[in-house]
Parts: sequence; structure tokens; C-alpha cells
Amino acid sequence: TSPSILFQKSDRVARITLNRPSAGNVINLQMSQQLEEACYEANQDDDIYVVIITGVGDVFCRGKESEKGKRNHYAAASLIAAIDKPVMAAINGDALGQGLELALACDIRIASETASFGLPEVTWGIIPGAGGTQRLPRVAPLGAALELILTGDPISAAEAYRLGIVNRVETSAVNSYFHFKYSVIMRTLENYLFFDSLNAFSIKVRMHSFI
Repeated sequence: TSPSILFQKSDRVARITLNRPSAGNVINLQMSQQLEEACYEANQDDDIYVVIITGVGDVFCRGKESEKGKRNHYAAASLIAAIDKPVMAAINGDALGQGLELALACDIRIASETASFGLPEVTWGIIPGAGGTQRLPRVAPLGAALELILTGDPISAAEAYRLGIVNRVETSAVNSYFHFKYSVIMRTLENYLFFDSLNAFSIKVRMHSFI
């Protein structure tokens, strides 16, 4: 059986990849457990400065398994939020339900132009339960956040960028852009570490002190 989470480390960057492409990379118990292991490893390894999360195929994450009409909960978003280093989401396709909540738990979000975003839980008679109702209004205008939560309607990557939900939209493959993006962040971190004797955790604490 293929692992549900792929974990790779190179040049002080950890790459966490959701690996259930035939199921839309939806989160199930196995994926949640393996994600917890990957996040723990990223936190414990002092040689890792930046973490990237993405999905295999043309989908980021379409939610969690057996969502419709049920309240089963996987702590994927909180696991990502607990990483004490900068986390970047390479949103290579649909980010729906807990997939969007997973992306919102990251510090920086870059989307492909084909991605869509939404919190469809209300159409199933439940509310987003993995931080979407808290994190979405922090990055998008309150009215727009409420519309997404209360209607369940998806939006395009361009609209997500306009609302501030994502930092950038790329026409080419997200992953190729990230090679440039995380190299810039690594240089910034290395300068910080050299001049200020800080670690990646303190950098992230400073980032979030302004939120």
C-alpha cells in the first residue's frame, strides 16, 4: 500500500505531499496519522527551516473522508498550524472543505490558476470544524468569509487572490515556482539566524505577533 503522506527533505526544506490522488487527496485516518508523524519530524529536525505542503496530481485536497452528513474529525489543519517553522502551501488544485482549512493553517499560500476554494460543509448540514470559521476571516474580509461559510459556494483562484486568501496565483506549475520562492525565504532565515541568533521558531512567533 502506498503511503498517504510523502515526506522529503532537501536543502533545509521539508516537503509534505498528500498522496491519495485517486481519492482527491481527501483526508482519512491513515493520512491524518502519517501527517502527524511528518509534522513531528519537521518540528524536531533543526536542519529544516521551511515546510512546503502540496498534493499529488492536479488536486490539493478535497476535504476529509466520509464528510457528508457525518462529524468525524481529523486534526490535519491543527497539525500544520502547530509546526513551529514557516509553512507554505503549494495549492496545485482544488482546496475544499478541510482542504481549504489545511491551506489556511499555512503561513503562505500559492495557488495554481486551476485551483478552486470552498467550504461546502453547510450544504451537508454541518459547519467547518477544522478552523475555517476562525482562520478565514483573518485573511479575507468578514463579509466575503461569511458568504463562503454560509453558502458553501466555491470560488476560483483569481477570486481567492482578490480576497487575500492566497498570496499569489501562478499560471505555470506551482511547484516550479516554489523552487524560487522558498530559496528566497531560506536566505532570509539564514541571515536572521546569523545576525540575530534566532531559530526558525522565533521567526514564526514574530510573524504571528503581527496577526
